[in-house]
Amino acid sequence: ARAGLPAQHPLVKQARQLIVEHCLDDKENGQWVLCHNDLSYGHMVDPLRPVIVDWEYAARGNRYFDMVACAQINRLDEHQSHQLCCLYGQRLQLAQAEVIAGFYEQQDVVTLTEQLWYAAFEAQQKG
Repeated sequence: ARAGLPAQHPLVKQARQLIVEHCLDDKENGQWVLCHNDLSYGHMVDPLRPVIVDWEYAARGNRYFDMVACAQINRLDEHQSHQLCCLYGQRLQLAQAEVIAGFYEQQDVVTLTEQLWYAAFEAQQKG
């Protein structure tokens, strides 16, 4: 809505499709947890005893969305992203296959969210 895109815009159509396809409006989904939503290396203090700071965008959301966003923000490659999934699954005692599937399922959602964010930013700059 903030981007001011018409209902027939490809990004709006894609958003509607992903909402249905991935049940993104299902707030009872077990994957919804507290997410940082901006987890870059710069928001981690002391690598030996990590403390995460800057919770400005924190909200309840899909854990795998937050992981994909983290991987993109930090420019993790395929191997590093896989390692992130494995370590996350181990730490939370989640099946590795479930974590990896959830991670890859959210990649399109994160990419679309970024595109919509930039569209809204551009609309704000014009308006």
